[in-house]
Amino acid sequence: METTLEIRWFIRGMPPVVVQHWFKLECPGKLLEDEPDREDLYAAQIPIDRLRACLSSTLEREAVNLKLRQGNLELKLRQQELGTYQFGNADDAAIWSGKIERWSKLGQQDLKDAALLSLEATNTSNWLAVCKRREQKIAQNVKIELTYLKVKSDRWWSLAFEMPQNTATQLSKQHFREVIEQAAQSYQGPKLLDRNSYSYSRWQTRFT
Repeated sequence: METTLEIRWFIRGMPPVVVQHWFKLECPGKLLEDEPDREDLYAAQIPIDRLRACLSSTLEREAVNLKLRQGNLELKLRQQELGTYQFGNADDAAIWSGKIERWSKLGQQDLKDAALLSLEATNTSNWLAVCKRREQKIAQNVKIELTYLKVKSDRWWSLAFEMPQNTATQLSKQHFREVIEQAAQSYQGPKLLDRNSYSYSRWQTRFT
């Protein structure tokens, strides 16, 4: 099981040119190789009661992210909401405000051990198709993503920061916040506000 710290923003429409330029040239970090466009299927109807029974856990709908990615079932569970933080100069129109969360992702063996792989057989008509194109950077072990999203004819973009948190890296929430702060200092674009900061599981409820 992999644990990560994450912060995300979702904005309707296409990312402004100024954001695209910032991400490629001014956002800190090394630009990663482009990955092919893909279509992920997100479960529109999650069997919460079954998951609670299998995982011996109390779960809310927005704390569960269940998807099919290139034929593989992936399940992420929100472990903790760590609060809302601000980044950037408070006098700057480009200040960021967003929610940091801790998530755990179950791998295929975890799903098998929890007898959850059979969820893959769920009728795909109950899944939400999301087309994605991602640009990614890595800065001090923090992955930064600018994602182009399309659901039917509805277009969105997302900016996200994600950092593994385990005994091998021993990276703290403070380190995570410092990397986000560094990125916010060079950002030029529309405000990223806490009302737009949430997980994929909450975002997809707009379409289901």
